[in-house]
Amino acid sequence: MSRTAITLILVAFALVACTAEVPSPKKGGKAADPELQKAYDAGLEFLRAAGKDGNFQDPGLTALAVTPFLSRPGGLREKDRQFAADCLDFVVGFQKENGGIYAQGLANYTTCAAIMALSAEGGKDSEEVEKAVAFVKTLQTESGGIGYSDKNPGKADLSNTQFAIESLRAAGVPKDDATVSEALKF
Repeated sequence: MSRTAITLILVAFALVACTAEVPSPKKGGKAADPELQKAYDAGLEFLRAAGKDGNFQDPGLTALAVTPFLSRPGGLREKDRQFAADCLDFVVGFQKENGGIYAQGLANYTTCAAIMALSAEGGKDSEEVEKAVAFVKTLQTESGGIGYSDKNPGKADLSNTQFAIESLRAAGVPKDDATVSEALKF
């Protein structure tokens, strides 16, 4: 993985982590601290400059990069609407017949990142998200864990399982869903 890809992932995760700590008016909280909002928006500018034509050459990286735009405290900025739409179109363009959203390899991680981006955009009930959720559920092993892909069944690990649980919950799958409850036991 290139240094640029690693940097993009780190910036995107840092921004998403900030949204967990920042009260948002759309979530019933007060407005974010102006300095924190300024720093967050600077991170968005960095990501925007790195994304050529609304993509980051990979559906997983693109999904990770667009999620902070969609989860921004205070909502999506008007100037970012088309960029975010282009990113989501790029991601959805990789959806396979089996429901997974990936280019090659890392089917679980990439599909889960796509589910989180599409869910942050408000598309929890979209056909793309429903198909992607169904695909992730097929990756569950007898142990309850979730693996990398349908090409390597039986190889579950905590990282894949955690990412799957997070994406399923983002898509509105309840905690008592069989897949989620078995994954939590894993």
